[in-house]
Amino acid sequence: MSEEAIISETERRQTEAQTFYSEMVERDLRTASTEVARCTVSEPEITGVR
Repeated sequence: MSEEAIISETERRQTEAQTFYSEMVERDLRTASTEVARCTVSEPEITGVR
């Protein structure tokens, strides 16, 4: 494998890893904000305050 081929393969893998990581973080944030919204909505029911 030539040096150029190794470099481009390394860059491709780094990009792939970054994309995967970004999607994972985005999914986690979406899940977290959904959880927060659900807790916020159901809180008055828990405390009995209207």
